[in-house]
Amino acid sequence: LKDYQQELKFLVPFLESKAKSNNFCDTDVIKYIALGNISKLNYAKIVNHIIKNPSSRSSALLLQALRQQITRTPTKDVAVETIKLFANKDILLLKVKKNSILSNVMINHEGNNMEVREEIARFINAIASFQVGRSYLVKIYHGQDFIYQLVNGLKSRRINGHSADHAISALQKLSVKSNAQKELFQNGMIDWLVVELHNIRQSKTFIEFGTALLLNLCLVSSSQSAILRVNCEITSLMSSLLELQNSHLNVYIYHLLFVIFQFRKVRQNSIENGFLEILEKQKNGILSYQEQCVLTFLECCLNEGEFCVYKIFKYQDKFKKKQDLDFDTIFRFIQMYESMDQHFLPFCHIFHWILLKK
Repeated sequence: LKDYQQELKFLVPFLESKAKSNNFCDTDVIKYIALGNISKLNYAKIVNHIIKNPSSRSSALLLQALRQQITRTPTKDVAVETIKLFANKDILLLKVKKNSILSNVMINHEGNNMEVREEIARFINAIASFQVGRSYLVKIYHGQDFIYQLVNGLKSRRINGHSADHAISALQKLSVKSNAQKELFQNGMIDWLVVELHNIRQSKTFIEFGTALLLNLCLVSSSQSAILRVNCEITSLMSSLLELQNSHLNVYIYHLLFVIFQFRKVRQNSIENGFLEILEKQKNGILSYQEQCVLTFLECCLNEGEFCVYKIFKYQDKFKKKQDLDFDTIFRFIQMYESMDQHFLPFCHIFHWILLKK
């Protein structure tokens, strides 16, 4: 195993040096992997060592070395080919439900193995960062057991700290897959996220990826019952998150507000709890022209298309000189909001365009 660790350790600088040469090209990917002996490693011995030594420093180093074959490659193509090899070898033992690395080392092990757990979470997150990796994670049993184990670990707090950050990041990336969306929804992730994101002790990474995950799950057609069940809590959460004044996070918040405002019950509850005032306060800050448009749009959504919210906001003259957006065009689409259910998909495209318009 020490030989394997050394091989993995010296492969990274080897690939980095090759990347600096003018002769490096996509056709070299397989050759460099072969030169690095990745394909010749005895994966059965590596996995058995990790499972039999779930608390050892050597297991953490092995996982770190494997992860770096994805994260420290000179090109994306090298990382993709590496993940394909890992998937072919079933590096996480996903085909063996009760004996997978996730189950044995991260969830069911009772000892103090925080370092190994974090390295597993980092490794899974790195795999989930690529389309081929996401396919591997949800292909076996449609991802049912893998997602259940990861969600159960988060809920039981067996996965916590930095491990939780990477686990929630991986789940957010997986949530673009329909199979994963279904499993996450059935495991009650909407309800759990609404509660957990209220926790001020959560890290910035957890909050950002958790909010993005919540958005992806709320876009699922079957999410209506869950949204209505926690409608008071979710609007309160959005209010709390807006107070963080995180411009990157605000993009997810605005998307989420637009999605949940399609339900009359949510709109009524939001108005009763002063959400119009919250949006107005947010709009009065120093924001971009696009953000002013989005907030005005959300005010209109809450008022169900009433013309009174089309008032020119405080900084319109200042920003209109840039000719970034055409207010008349936006407001013509806003007037469709009265028949929101019929026009929900067009609204998604328009709202997305407003948020990303440069």
